[in-house]
Amino acid sequence: MATRLNYALPIARQFLLATVRRLRPGGLAGTLPPSTRDRPFVIVTGAGRSGTSATSRVLHESGVRLGSDFDPGDDDNATGYYQERAVYETNGRMLAEMGMSTIEGSYGWPWRSTVLAIAERFSEELATIARSDTDGWKDPIFSTTLEAWLPHLPARPKIVVCLRSPSAYAESVARIYGLVDVGALERQWAKRYRRLLDVIRDYGLEAHCVEYSALLSNPKQTVAALAEFVGCELKSEYVEQELRRFASPVPEEYQALYDEVLRLGKAA
Repeated sequence: MATRLNYALPIARQFLLATVRRLRPGGLAGTLPPSTRDRPFVIVTGAGRSGTSATSRVLHESGVRLGSDFDPGDDDNATGYYQERAVYETNGRMLAEMGMSTIEGSYGWPWRSTVLAIAERFSEELATIARSDTDGWKDPIFSTTLEAWLPHLPARPKIVVCLRSPSAYAESVARIYGLVDVGALERQWAKRYRRLLDVIRDYGLEAHCVEYSALLSNPKQTVAALAEFVGCELKSEYVEQELRRFASPVPEEYQALYDEVLRLGKAA
């Protein structure tokens, strides 16, 4: 776990490096390597149970290839997860090093310098995976690890952020795992999106929000907006009609954050 003493110096080093880079012309955005491709690279992420698989299905089946080695569907996700196995397994190992490999452990939250320090040990693996011939990846864990992948990606990524009410997210997780601390899950939801917003802002990344409720209630318009963002024709018929449609209001304490994520990619 990242709390071990042997991570103390790498964490401090990453903190100092980030501070220096922020002060240079271009800030953190200027540290990303130039693109090596002429087509977009798409990252789909957000809190789990928030439409990341449904959105990825639309992208992948419409021709935006998100990998080739996916887990099959199951009772929790009948049409599949559309997660490249090498990506989510590597993300999972990094989470384990952070002490976040269980539902209880994920209530904690690592500093950005901690994520980057841990990722140093995986740098060769990240670089190898990033050389695969694909148009992007989907993984909710990118809400924690995205920054660590950025130096290795073949292009500055376009970030698709899937969004669902924190109470609906917590209820969905509770149905899968049983007895959980719903309040802690909602706080975790907030930490995920705040981290994504911070990384998107600091690196000047293009981002677009897909709201779960809008994907279900107005799939044609929602998919059309997504297609414009990624620059590819997408087909709304790939939106699953069997998706769970229960709705939960956004708690007042998270409304401002929800609205900020919802505005991603929209003109001010």
